[in-house]
Amino acid sequence: VLPVIDLAARLGWAATDATPRNPIVVIKDQGQVQGLIVHDVADIVSIPAETLQKPDAAGDLGISEYLHGIAPLGDDLLMVLDLSRLMIDQPIEDPLAQE
Repeated sequence: VLPVIDLAARLGWAATDATPRNPIVVIKDQGQVQGLIVHDVADIVSIPAETLQKPDAAGDLGISEYLHGIAPLGDDLLMVLDLSRLMIDQPIEDPLAQE
């Protein structure tokens, strides 16, 4: 059993209307394996640590507290999430405890 969190809802956006086509990104943070349901996955990239820039006021999106940094990739800027901060206060429920 893998606990799954709606990433959009966690960021304060409208909840994802989940379908079987929504990808689930599996993460491991502080020894805990969880899934993040996302709208889409475009690519998986490696970002050199030295290119990571401190995030400025991404406050318009309401996610600045969850950003680890911003990294350039070609003509784009990628937002790199801080998984530890994102998962704070996310209780993991034991599905067997509800029986």
